Amino acid sequence: MGRVANYRNKINGMLDGFEQNLNELWAEDGFGNFEVPFDKEDDKSHYEYSIKELEKVIRLLDALKSVGVDEGPGFCNKISEATGYSRNRVSDMLSGNASLNPRFIKAVCAAFGTSEEYILEAKGTMATAAAVNPMESVAMKEALRILSTMTEPERWKAAAMLMEMVQQK
Repeated sequence: MGRVANYRNKINGMLDGFEQNLNELWAEDGFGNFEVPFDKEDDKSHYEYSIKELEKVIRLLDALKSVGVDEGPGFCNKISEATGYSRNRVSDMLSGNASLNPRFIKAVCAAFGTSEEYILEAKGTMATAAAVNPMESVAMKEALRILSTMTEPERWKAAAMLMEMVQQK
């Protein structure tokens, strides 16, 4: 059993720190002028970029939660298995230690039915219309793997049994 992840709290703490540093830059002159001194412009850009990146991570966590993938034991393992990224790389991205890359976001969205537009731009809904329960997705992959090992008559028999099961629901 894995430990319970707490990425949301870590990211929120980092956001608070970046916003505090950004506010200190804005209040630099003490005369009510809110312009950042020229030599601090690079710091301002860095903090603004970092805040935007961390907000994407929060939206990704929210989107995953909306489709039933919450920060519980095995959280990174579930994402790792579904996306093909290593557990450590997933953990680094979700903790803000590495930037979310577009390919990872696409992989998460495809695997869990979350919305890429929501994660990247905070627009639209968190889940796509075709959102699938991730456990069903894992079960479907396993079923397809098993079916691929069967002979054609065995596949037809399995398909008939599945149809019966669906009709009984």
